[in-house]
Order: sequence, then structure tokens, then C-alpha cells
Amino acid sequence: MSSRLASFLILLVAMLIPAHSAWGQSSATIKKQKAEKTRQLQEAGNLVNRNARETERRLNSLQQLQAEMERCDANITLLTARVDSLQAASEALSDTIAAIDSTLTRLSTRYADALRRLHLRRSSTSDISFLFSSDSFSQAYRRYRALRQFAKWRARRADEISALKATLDARRSDLQRMKNVQATALAQVDAERATIAVKQQQTDKLVAELRSEARQLRATLERRRREVEDLDRQLQKVIAEEQERIERERIAAEKAAAEKAAREKAAREKAAAEKAAAEKAAAAKAEAEKAAREKAEAEKATAGKPDKDKKSDKKVDKKKQDEQQRIEQARRRQEELRREQQELREKQQKEQQKAAPLPSSAQLTQQFVSRRGSLPAPVGGRITLLRPFGRQRHPSLPMVETNNSGVDLLVPEGSKALAVHDGEVSAIFRQPGYNTIVMIRHGDYLTIYANLDHVSVKKGDRVSPGTVIGIIQPDDEDDSRSVLHFEIRREREKENPQLWIRGI
Repeated sequence: MSSRLASFLILLVAMLIPAHSAWGQSSATIKKQKAEKTRQLQEAGNLVNRNARETERRLNSLQQLQAEMERCDANITLLTARVDSLQAASEALSDTIAAIDSTLTRLSTRYADALRRLHLRRSSTSDISFLFSSDSFSQAYRRYRALRQFAKWRARRADEISALKATLDARRSDLQRMKNVQATALAQVDAERATIAVKQQQTDKLVAELRSEARQLRATLERRRREVEDLDRQLQKVIAEEQERIERERIAAEKAAAEKAAREKAAREKAAAEKAAAEKAAAAKAEAEKAAREKAEAEKATAGKPDKDKKSDKKVDKKKQDEQQRIEQARRRQEELRREQQELREKQQKEQQKAAPLPSSAQLTQQFVSRRGSLPAPVGGRITLLRPFGRQRHPSLPMVETNNSGVDLLVPEGSKALAVHDGEVSAIFRQPGYNTIVMIRHGDYLTIYANLDHVSVKKGDRVSPGTVIGIIQPDDEDDSRSVLHFEIRREREKENPQLWIRGI
């Protein structure tokens, strides 16, 4: 049912809703009528929604048929080129076979004539009689040499004829195989053309149906256009936030590096000061030991001094003991500081060994650029390019025009999206019309995987080529059709994935 008929039903139902009667209907009757009209309106709305979904399904089928017809055209072109090449090779091989056959016929004729002449000669005389009938020894020797040369010539001709026969048989076998391959290729061409004919009929039918639903088709295309623009705006926003975050991290890293350098400088100055203090303490200790020795010598010399002098000497000893204690404390503090620095260095070394070094942004960018044209596909298995990059207009429906920021790849149900290069997951978000979206950063470049379900990664994860990103979400309302929307960008600048990915 077309959208025009659905609109007519809505209008008709709305007109059937009666004005509130002032003459006599009961409240229950009015409520019942109102509920019935509400139900009819809901049914009409559901009908419009079903029509919209059906138009969407037909448009998707049309785009899929168009992609499959383009693939068939490409196969026909390749197969036709192969058939032409096989035809040229077959003709050349046929010429070779004709030349070999002519040579073989000529050699065989000559060989047969020679054998016939030899047989006629042998019928009259034998080789021995031919030799003994010579007039002289020299004539007999010449006849002997002639017989040997003829035998060698006959052997060579026989071998040559056998070799030519073998070559001729091999070339004829090659020609037959080539003809079989050519026939197979021609059959494939016919099959592809038959497939195109069937798909063309289906396409014509869908085009006619979509033309009859022009209003609904325009609404569907407008909704798709808004979804594409919304996704582009959201990606621009996410990328801008990502750039700001990277800049903040760069500034913070520079600040942290400066603070670290300052701390290291302060630690070096502190260590130098403590070393100087330790050296000073060691010098004081040596001085105290010297004083203690002098004191011992003095006590020994003045063993008979009065008690007053002895008390004075005890005070001096107490001061020297305190000085020695301070020196010992400074030494212990220096030793503790040395142990702490050693433990810190060992901890940093362990952390560095535990975390593998990440390539720099410049290295990732260079590596990504070097793979231009040879990056693996973002999904395994068979792929159909449903919607290519850029602005495209449908050949049969001029109103159907798409402007794609990436490529849409039709894949079997349950297919997994795969990372195409080393990188880091920088964002995961949802967007109407595209389900879950994963963005991976590769230096200055970004790859975007949209229409995912059951995502297998999280923000900050490092990925490598072939890492599973998630399952591609099937459309339950469109025969479980699974489509991966894939983009490549250099920051905010869009790139054509068909120039980067091999095989699409």
C-alpha cells in the first residue's frame, strides 16, 4: 500500500471522529467511540510505519542489486578478456600444430622413400654382397662408410619423427585443455549475463514500485541524509575533543617532564649537599679522633691533676661524643637515601620492562601511509560494495542520490569487524541509524567502524591488524541484512577507503 493511500486513511479516520454531541449520548458510549477512533488512528499510523519500512527495504534491495550487477559486469569484463586471451593463444597454438604437422609429414615422407629405396636395393643384393662386390679395398671402405652414415641418418630421422609426434600430441592436448578452459569461461560469461538479466528484471520491478511511492521514498532519503549528517557532526565533535585531549596530554607531558627534570636536579643538588655534609662529618670525625688521641695522651701525662681539671675534661668529652653521634646520624641518613634511590630506579626499570614501548604518533602515521592500497579488509569473508565513497546518483532513479563519507559493505550475517592496522581505540559511542561506533587512532589517521553490536574492545585498548572489534549488527526488519559502514580520515579530512583497502 502506498504512502498516499495511508495518508488518505489517516485523514478519513480523523474526519470520522464526531464532534462532542450535546443531545444525548451517554458518557460510556462517547468513551467507547473515542477508544475506537484512537485504535483506528493507531492502526493507520502503524500502516504508515510499515510502508516506510517496506520502502526502506526496497531501497536497500535496489542498492544491493545494483552492487551485484556491477560485480557481475566486472566479472564479465574479466572473463571476456580471459576468453579473448585464450582465443589468441589457441590460434597461435593451432598455427604451431599445423607447422609441426607439416614438418612431420615431410620428414615421414622422406623417411618412407628412403626406406623404400633401401628395400628395393636389398631385394637385389645384401649389404655384404654390396661390400664384397667392390673393385678395390678403398671402394669397399667408402661403401662401408656410406652404409654406416645411412644407418645413423635413419636412426636420427626415426628419433626426430618420434620427438615431433610426441610434441604434436602434447600441443594437441594443450589445445584441447585450452578449448575446455575457454568453454568454461564462456559458460561463466553466459551465466553472469543470465544473472544480470534476472537482476535487471528485479531492479526494474523495484524501480517501478519505488516510483509509485515517490513521497515515501523522498522521506526515506531525507531521513538517511539527516542520519549521515548527524554522524558526520558527531564524528567531527569526537575528533575535535580527541585533538584537544591529545594537546592537553602533550602539554601535561611536557610539564611533567619539566617537573621531573627539576626534581632530578633538586635530588642531585641534595645528594651533592649530603655528600658534602658527609665529607664534612667525616673530617669532623677524624678531627675528633685526633682530639681523642691527644686527650688520651694528655690524661696519661696528667694522671695526677686535681678533680676540678678532671671535671672540665669530662665536659669536653661529652661534646665530642655528641658530635660523633651527629656524624653517625648523617651517615645513616645518607645510606637510607642511597637505598631509596636504588629502589626507585629498580621499580622504574621493572615498569618499563613490563609495558612494551608504544610507537610514536609520527611512527604510526608513517606506517599507516606506507600501507596505502594494501590495507586488509575491515571484515572477513565475502564482501559486496553496497555504497561506494562520495556522491553517487542511481542510474534508474535520479532522485536517489547518496553522499557517503566512507563505504558501506554488505557482509554475511554474523560477520566480525576487524582492525586494519596497529592503533589505539580512542572513542566508542552510539548514533541513531548506525548503532555502536568504534574509532581507532593510527597516529594522524583514524579508522571508523559503524553499525556494530557486541563490541569486543574498550577505549584505550591497543589493537593490531585482525583484532576483532565487534559483530556487525544485522537488520531484523530487512531480512537480517548486515552492513558495515567503514571510514578512513586524516583527523577531520575524509579519505576514500577504496584507495586504501585492497579488494574493495
